[in-house]
Amino acid sequence: MAASSSFRGAAWPDVRSRIIIFTRYPEPGKVKTRLVPALGEPGACDLHRRMAERTLKTARQLDPPGLRIQVRYDGGGPELMKSWLGADVGLFSQGEGDLGERMGRAFENAFSDGIQKALIIGTDSPSITPQLLRLALFHLETSDVVLGPAADGGYYLIGMGKQAAPQALPGLMNGIPWGTGEVLRRTLEKAHELGLKVSRTEMLGDIDRPEDLGLWQEAIRSEDSETISVIVPAINEENNIVILAENLACEQKIEIIVADGGSSDGTAVVAGILASKVVISKRGRWVQMNTGAEAASGEVLLFLHADTRLPPGFSGYIRQALDDPDAVAGAFRFATDLDTVSMKLIEWAANMRASRLGIIYSDQALFIRSCLFRELGGFPDQPIMEDYEFTRRVRARGKTVLLPYKAVSSARRWETVGTWKLTVIHYIITGAYLLGVSSERVAGWYGRLIRKEERGKREEEKGRRKEGGARRGGDG
Repeated sequence: MAASSSFRGAAWPDVRSRIIIFTRYPEPGKVKTRLVPALGEPGACDLHRRMAERTLKTARQLDPPGLRIQVRYDGGGPELMKSWLGADVGLFSQGEGDLGERMGRAFENAFSDGIQKALIIGTDSPSITPQLLRLALFHLETSDVVLGPAADGGYYLIGMGKQAAPQALPGLMNGIPWGTGEVLRRTLEKAHELGLKVSRTEMLGDIDRPEDLGLWQEAIRSEDSETISVIVPAINEENNIVILAENLACEQKIEIIVADGGSSDGTAVVAGILASKVVISKRGRWVQMNTGAEAASGEVLLFLHADTRLPPGFSGYIRQALDDPDAVAGAFRFATDLDTVSMKLIEWAANMRASRLGIIYSDQALFIRSCLFRELGGFPDQPIMEDYEFTRRVRARGKTVLLPYKAVSSARRWETVGTWKLTVIHYIITGAYLLGVSSERVAGWYGRLIRKEERGKREEEKGRRKEGGARRGGDG
């Protein structure tokens, strides 16, 4: 496999960021009181303690240059907090006042310390992930405020940039009915009144009542699950990397590795903020995927195109599929975002091929155990049909699972070239390869055919624009 060059967060903006965790010292009878009927005072206290420790552990996993983690606590005292959470994190009392006053003070202190972007998170949502925090910080590049909505009508996260502080503080958090289902709605109204631009992350559940305890059980199960390394080969995919990061933000125990093949746009910069790792690779899908796999630490590898979206909870589906001792790899059903009859027929044919013949391509989000991937030597060194050749080898080692859930890819090339034209080109290329034509020659044919069709489409579009302009001129 190809040699790699990797860096973590190397393109993170050269500013100071702070994550501020709001919590209480765990004391029976004073924390999680609504859970006492179900867990008792000691049980509710222990759950609060474990959730706070989990939140701190999640924040520590970001580790970008310039990031500072601070815990603001209520109850207890400096020595008790230090003995609980350690001396390597900033510990400060929340101080007096309602929640809004205490959060406002935390923001003001951060910005007076020279911090440029600050996030405040609670400890009641065990579904917060490192990638979700990365995304929230990224939103503050273009927004004044970022909010993480909670299912109960509140929010589990609020972030602010220093430039927004004079406009937002203290008004944004004044007069909010804390502890009610109106918190998020009223905060958004306040932001609108103040002229603040707001971004939102995904909605998550909080654990406040006995009926919420299932969220904690799910979180505990995820801790014992295998890590999935999501490997994304990319060239000039800046916008798609942002959308992909939003798609992956709430998945537990995943790492995102972007293998950049020499982009000329901001792909590497954006990926440096939003991904767990960025690797710099030679251009070519096979070499980029292999380079990404070399940097992966997960027990499972998932190869994902930058313009492909997966269903919520996909990581659980993958782990469940690989629990079958006979299963060695798998993929999702093929779909695109083009809702036409012809495209649906093509999707149906592709999924029939995958289910009946086991022929899977990389746009179906191929997943495999990392040990087997390395044992097989990774994707073969060839410019086209590398995924077909690789999955052929995989099928010889065990069962390949086709999940009933869809990996939805962009139909941009289908729309540019033409749905049936591109399908015919794919069949010609595949047939030539199966008849023994070298992958280099097939890749050359494919490139020329695609470029020819794309040029034709551009000429057609130019002609239509010219004709439309002439008609408008004549009408004038």
